[in-house]
Amino acid sequence: MAIENLSISDGPYAREGGVGVKIREGAVEGDVRLVWSTTQGSEVQKSFTVTVSARGWAKGDDRQTEWKSYTAEIPASQCNEAKPRGDAGRVWWSVKLSQIGALVAEQMGGHVTYTARVLDSIDLQAWVTANFTDAAAAEWGMAASAEAFSYLYVGYVPVYSLTRLYYDTGDRIVFEYETTWTRKDDRWALDEMTAGGKSVLAEKPWGTIESIGRIEVPTTAFTQHLKGREFHVKLRFNAAYRPAELEFFTEETTIKCLDLSTCSTPTLAVVATGDSIVLAVGDSGDVADSACDEATVKMVGGRYTFDEVTVEVGQKAVFPFAPLGREISFEAVGSNAGGATSAKLATATAPASSAKDILIDSIADGSRWSLSYGKWSDVGPSVTAQADFDTVKLAGRRRPSAFYGTGGTTSVSFGGYVLNDSAESFEAIADAGDVVCRFPDGRRYAIAPKVSLSYSNPAVVRVGVSGDEVQA
Repeated sequence: MAIENLSISDGPYAREGGVGVKIREGAVEGDVRLVWSTTQGSEVQKSFTVTVSARGWAKGDDRQTEWKSYTAEIPASQCNEAKPRGDAGRVWWSVKLSQIGALVAEQMGGHVTYTARVLDSIDLQAWVTANFTDAAAAEWGMAASAEAFSYLYVGYVPVYSLTRLYYDTGDRIVFEYETTWTRKDDRWALDEMTAGGKSVLAEKPWGTIESIGRIEVPTTAFTQHLKGREFHVKLRFNAAYRPAELEFFTEETTIKCLDLSTCSTPTLAVVATGDSIVLAVGDSGDVADSACDEATVKMVGGRYTFDEVTVEVGQKAVFPFAPLGREISFEAVGSNAGGATSAKLATATAPASSAKDILIDSIADGSRWSLSYGKWSDVGPSVTAQADFDTVKLAGRRRPSAFYGTGGTTSVSFGGYVLNDSAESFEAIADAGDVVCRFPDGRRYAIAPKVSLSYSNPAVVRVGVSGDEVQA
């Protein structure tokens, strides 16, 4: 009365299952059962004692859980008895995993489905004993059969869908895929990659995923460049805890290799001019496979940090401190989230603005003051520049020698006349932090300002502004 063929199977009509079952993503809920056989049926067996000990790989983790046992004594009438036709053959039995205590509730999330899983793979140790009827026990002199044992497993299998193939850099190809699988240590193998029926593999590369959804392969693995070509690909995946040679999931598809090392060129259009210049930023679409997400727009000849701005495509680049009275050129380089940059520059030119006043703008908050411009007046602008140097008197020389460093100091001063009742507002310049002073002839300086007010006339006040140029 030995129990034989203890195995596992999916379905109520199983005869001699296997050592494991796979629960595939997207499949209907499985009817996973333990299966075994005996030489006789319920006429001698009144029940079976089934014990299963389970452990598994935690979902998305490299941690393996501890063994936990579940035991149930199940009447023979509930064990799906299937007798053979005629007198020959064995009697087959099966019980659902859900009949064995809290096994399904605790180890499988309550349902035998991919989405309900709490483990990515489950190891099972199963023991089954047949308990005999009173009559059979009396005849054979024993109440139960010998215990049958088997080592089994339940594996969950996700779907992997290859979505993009592209050059990430000049010497690296990236395979991007989508999956609901959350393990970060999956292994992959590129078993086949052909174009026109001919292989382009110099070798069959394999490795561990770079991150979920991303595989990186050096270009040395291929016999030719892949850009712009279409390939038939067989890409095999396997979980790290499984033997590498066991089948898990293979994605087979046809896909084009994109060039994402460069993106499309942005577009620039001047939409506002004057003392502030505004440019609309767009995408030319000249690289179909790699859109431009944002652009870095730079004022040609600009030497301050505010002469360069980065904005998303569809937004506007604003230059609030553009020079006055001269034509200004702009250039833009596009980029995207994949790290690609545009191969070409976008350009635009803003016409010269007509200005009569000196504009003084706070870099911090945009506050503005203006003074009438008198280039040849007694308050006209004065600029003094001096290089950074030290003088040292060397022995044997009549005069000191100068040793120059980098940079230097540029001092700016200018002034103007304003009505007496508006002069006090200019005192706030001293508290504005760094300011940009823009002259109608195109010159501009970012300075740390000083302000002087001279009340020599009852009606007007002389305002003087000066300061050293700063890095802004």
